[in-house]
Amino acid sequence: MGGDGAAGTGSGGGPPGGGTMALVGFILMAVMAVACALAVVFQRNALYSALSLVGVFAATAGIYLLLQAPFLAVLQIMVYAGAIMVLFVFVI
Repeated sequence: MGGDGAAGTGSGGGPPGGGTMALVGFILMAVMAVACALAVVFQRNALYSALSLVGVFAATAGIYLLLQAPFLAVLQIMVYAGAIMVLFVFVI
């Protein structure tokens, strides 16, 4: 009735990036995060487990990028994958 063309266009409810590429990117990052998280749990070598944890952090940063939050993505990489993983490797 309003003539603004918003009804039925699918403009709401989707990912912030919109489109199927954002959905495909999200699915890839989510699968990578879950696979790396399972590798963290089931690895026998602690160093391989730590590297898998870096993969989880990278996938989480990728999801932040898909949500158009580049500051959080960079912070995720710098704080977790940087500082905490360096400390974890020194403990090993």
